[in-house]
Amino acid sequence: MTRIQPTRSKRKIHPALSRTYWMRTLAYSLGALLVLDTLPPGPKWIVALVIFFGFIYPTLFYQVAIRMRDTRRIGFAAYGLDAILWSLAVIACHYSIAILFITPLFCVVTSVLMLGFKRGMLSVTVMMIILLTGLHFVEPELFDRASFTQAVFAWFVALIFMFYISYLVNQTTRSFVAARHELQEKNTQIIAQTEQLASISNVAQLVNSTLDIDQVMKTIMERLSRVFSFTHTAILFFDKETQVLNLDRMGGDVPADLISKLQTLNIPLSEENSAFAISVLKKTPVYVENVAEDTGATEGNSAEIYKLVPSKSLLTFPLVKDDQVFGVLAFTNTRDFFHLAQEDIDHIGQYVTYVVSALSNARNYREIQESRAVADAANEAKSRFLANMSHELRTPMNAIIGYTEMIEEEAEERGLQDMIPDLQKVLSSSHHLLSLINDVLDLSKVEAGKIELYPEKFSGDILLADIETTVKPLIDKNNNRLQIEKRNELGEMFLDQTKLRQVVLNLLSNAAKFTKDDLIRCIAERIRQDESEWLVIKVIDSGIGMTGEQLERVFEPFSQAEASTTREYGGTGLGLSISKRFCELMGGTLTAESELGVGSSFVIRIPVGSI
Repeated sequence: MTRIQPTRSKRKIHPALSRTYWMRTLAYSLGALLVLDTLPPGPKWIVALVIFFGFIYPTLFYQVAIRMRDTRRIGFAAYGLDAILWSLAVIACHYSIAILFITPLFCVVTSVLMLGFKRGMLSVTVMMIILLTGLHFVEPELFDRASFTQAVFAWFVALIFMFYISYLVNQTTRSFVAARHELQEKNTQIIAQTEQLASISNVAQLVNSTLDIDQVMKTIMERLSRVFSFTHTAILFFDKETQVLNLDRMGGDVPADLISKLQTLNIPLSEENSAFAISVLKKTPVYVENVAEDTGATEGNSAEIYKLVPSKSLLTFPLVKDDQVFGVLAFTNTRDFFHLAQEDIDHIGQYVTYVVSALSNARNYREIQESRAVADAANEAKSRFLANMSHELRTPMNAIIGYTEMIEEEAEERGLQDMIPDLQKVLSSSHHLLSLINDVLDLSKVEAGKIELYPEKFSGDILLADIETTVKPLIDKNNNRLQIEKRNELGEMFLDQTKLRQVVLNLLSNAAKFTKDDLIRCIAERIRQDESEWLVIKVIDSGIGMTGEQLERVFEPFSQAEASTTREYGGTGLGLSISKRFCELMGGTLTAESELGVGSSFVIRIPVGSI
């Protein structure tokens, strides 16, 4: 198994340290030679120190410094240390003019240049303090050991030093200028990218807010006109069955009759050299800088199209959705050539993506609208049929019920007791079937808009008492108890009494069906809200209840909690749907709350109308 050794990242050294290494080494070496030549007779350890600081110290300091964490701070500190060491060298040479000449030059120029004015002046101040202090320890000997050779050497050292300083200044200035130009270029690029992102963001918002393809195309063309010059745009849709491209629409100054003529010229994929066909076959943009030199422009229907729209340059993009090409978007210029780089084509491609989204959204919306229109038409036809057939369906059932009741009475008179149970089953089934037919027809009438209201003046208190009497057999069937609670007098009201009775009876019968051996409450009150009188009836049971998901679809036609509920309790799932529609027709609402295993609560809220 091969073990991969981790690579060490190269340590960065601050320019204050790296750029002055060779200059400091050279200055200390030449300075040491000058100091050794001007030193007065004295202890040998002073000579050893001069040799150490002149030839060993610069390299030793640099090697130690580059291994430290903060090379910037150490690099700047070196200039202050230089001022101290050169000041001590001046004192050791008893202020010899040669050393005294170059020391301030080294310290002042390097300190101010590299540290800045404030820090440089601080370093110079330290040097001056040391030099003034040294006057108390040694006697100045400015010209005692001075020679022409020392002067020339000092001048030579100063010249080399100034040359190097000039070189550093020049390099630094060049670096600053280059950095400034680079920053300006990056700033220009960032501004351009920001404008592009803002433009693309605006197009994205437009695509998500409208289905108007022409408006989307107009906006995108305005944005792209800033990238390159074109005179026309075209959208062609691909027919998979016939394998041809058909023109859908064009943008630009194009007469309507020309568009109509172009729409008759489809481009088959068999024209393999055509830029339009290549975009479909290869799913890639095709840029033709000079159409006159393109072989695809001289073949088949493509040649006819180019005659009608004499293009100089052409750019085509495939319209791809879910990896399937459904069309081509083309840009052309009939007046001049347009020259595009790959980055320009990529930038245009970002906008084409939103064209694909806009076209896809519009096509999906159109298909949905068409499907909805067909479904609505079919539903309306069904509702009209059932509403018109209400008499034909109800009349036979009423006849069956009537004749069965007559036969039952005759059987009782003749003492044919064996026939009575069977006749009662026929009668019960007929009533149940008639109830189902009535529910379906009521729903169909509501959907067809043929339900009419017949408001009348009646007493709400009497209606509630009649409902209590009517529903009592259903309540007793599962050994339940009904508790009617009137919080105030319901009084006179002007409503469709029949439909209100049907809604309340439906809610109570449902409560009785889904509750066993328990209490069912019916709470009624008349309230005033928003300067209107409202009738509020709440039916509360402690039956099987519903889950949140079941509650969401409880008012949908033919909907019940689940299949097991239908098998155990029966019903079609139309009662609540019809009841809700009736309440809404009367200007009110029907709402529900429920908890599985605890029970359900339904609330009717209807305006009582003008008396």
